[in-house]
Order: sequence, then C-alpha cells, then structure tokens
Amino acid sequence: MAAGRRRDLGALFERVGAAGAASVEPPRRLEQFGVTVLGRVTPAWEPFMAFQAQRARAHLGEGLRLLDSLDRRSALCVATFAGLYRGQLDRMEANGFDVFGPSCRLSTAAKLAVVARGLVR
Repeated sequence: MAAGRRRDLGALFERVGAAGAASVEPPRRLEQFGVTVLGRVTPAWEPFMAFQAQRARAHLGEGLRLLDSLDRRSALCVATFAGLYRGQLDRMEANGFDVFGPSCRLSTAAKLAVVARGLVR
C-alpha cells in the first residue's frame, strides 16, 4: 500500500474515532458527498447512504439473476442472503440511515419470512 493511501486511511480512521466503521469507503467518495463527520447522521450522510443502498441493491439484483443457474440448495442460500440484506437495507432506509443509533436488525419473524419465501421460490 502506498504511503499516501495509508495516510488517507489513517486520517479516515481518526475522523471515525470511537464510533468505528463497519467498512471503509474511499475518502474520495466521502468527499464527493460532503461527508466530513462519521459516527452520526448529518445532512450529507443521508444522500451518501442512499447512494450506497442503491449500489447494494443493484449488486444484489445482479446476483439474483444467477439463481436459476444454481442447484436448489445453493439458490436457497443465495436468495436468503439477498433477502436478509434487502430487508436490512429497507430498515436502514426507514430509519433515515441512522445506523449509529437504533438497531437495523431484522426480527426473527422477518428472517423466517425471508427463508420461507426462498423455500417456495
């Protein structure tokens, strides 16, 4: 890793502070959306996260197109994964992308519904 890249990541981690980060977004993407504070929802945070959610949904959609090429058991695993993460994206979106406060986890019932939909697919 180049020294400049390490320095950029170091600066990013300094900005994250105690809140931590589940993943590291390239600093240029954060700057593109004007995100300067991590660890709390700001006016720049919601459009940034809406963009990330849209990207995630597109990737999940691309993956789901491959289900028919998988055996039934593998397809169930992939469909379940995609369903759980789509549900989690929905919850994050409903919470205004406040991933720092209230939990965005799906309930057990919601998780079981995702598995059931996969079984009847």
